Amino acid sequence: MNGQLSEHPPGELIREIAAKSLAGKLQLEHDRIKVVIYFEKSDLIYAASNLRTLRLREYLLKGGLNEAALARYDERRPDLELVKALSADHLISTAKAEEVQTKQVTDILRVVLSWTDGAWDFDPRARLDEQTKLNVDLPALLLEAGRRTPPKFAASRFRVPDELISPVATALSYDKLLPTEGFVLSRLERAAPLQDLLAVSGVSESDAFVIIYSLALAGLVERQHWSFVLASQTAAARAKPTAPPEPPHEQPPAPVEAQPAEEDVETFLERLS
Repeated sequence: MNGQLSEHPPGELIREIAAKSLAGKLQLEHDRIKVVIYFEKSDLIYAASNLRTLRLREYLLKGGLNEAALARYDERRPDLELVKALSADHLISTAKAEEVQTKQVTDILRVVLSWTDGAWDFDPRARLDEQTKLNVDLPALLLEAGRRTPPKFAASRFRVPDELISPVATALSYDKLLPTEGFVLSRLERAAPLQDLLAVSGVSESDAFVIIYSLALAGLVERQHWSFVLASQTAAARAKPTAPPEPPHEQPPAPVEAQPAEEDVETFLERLS
């Protein structure tokens, strides 16, 4: 299963995987940057990138790990193997490792969720061998990504003017909403056509599209017509009587050399911070 991010953006793919309780590996590529994201029973459990600024080694150095101690380990070593070796050698505690990896994976997701072009590939058979325990706030990241969506792109994701938008009970207690988002939610007491919600949003139509798209990505409202692409294809793939392949080992993409995109990533993450 594969396609273009211009047709199925990263946020929508991730939301669909979580909503449909799918498992597997989602690989995304934009220019020369590659990202792999692993899911297990709807949970996002790990992400890795080939961009050097998003590799674990960089986060360990920023977190205070001695550079000389880190130099003992091969730079080509996959991130999960590196953190396992550091833990075995008592150079990092389990709690610190989880904290650093959570920060790393969160930043990787922030970068990839900003892409509106590139390619994607989903393999429902792939599994991550290593056990990870990360505390990634996925709804907050999807909400944040929706807010950064260009208004024209957000509007293009709604192709049915009278599509029904329905409230979700958990949204009432969500504390990360902006005032404008909270206001739009307060207008949605029951399922309503998109055009009606745009009319009572209290903001311009372009801004309203961004708000509604953000809330839908984060799972705070329910859309009638999401453009799902994975669920049906996954079911069809499972229906074929083929011998089950061995799940591949986690192998993040090889690091790429410094390039202009890395500088953009650093600036992008600093702006978000």
